[in-house]
Amino acid sequence: LRDMKSGRGLDTNTFNSSLSRVSSGHIDGGKDHSKQTISTYIDPTPNDVLLGRGGLTNWHPGNQRFRLMVEAEKNKYKKLGGQKKLKNNYSREIMARVNQYGGRFLKRDVTGDEWIEAEPTAIRRKCSQALRERPLRAGNLIKKTTALSKKKKANK
Repeated sequence: LRDMKSGRGLDTNTFNSSLSRVSSGHIDGGKDHSKQTISTYIDPTPNDVLLGRGGLTNWHPGNQRFRLMVEAEKNKYKKLGGQKKLKNNYSREIMARVNQYGGRFLKRDVTGDEWIEAEPTAIRRKCSQALRERPLRAGNLIKKTTALSKKKKANK
């Protein structure tokens, strides 16, 4: 484990001590920091979905896989109409499918230098937004799928 501010390694005693202080809501001489949490930095894998904007997230293999999976589900999602509760549950199903194949949803930490796991609310919003986006035309979907398979072959 690494300390998020300094980047130094933490021994388990230091981590457990920090964790107990944060979970109790008291740190720094008794000041209440109940909303403060400790996050662990993560190295993204090809199965992970990276939250954010730009080329890195667009071309990450996990994001490409996520987009293709969501693309196949958009018509079912649209047929749910204005049933918000059902749509939220459908988004949670997408989240679970990503987790089932070993993927996680990651976001940048406050410094923008490291990846941490995103909160469930942010993940559900990401899934819902992806399901609401305009469906790709067949030609664009084929181009994206071809680009993904070429990239996989090049990495072997």
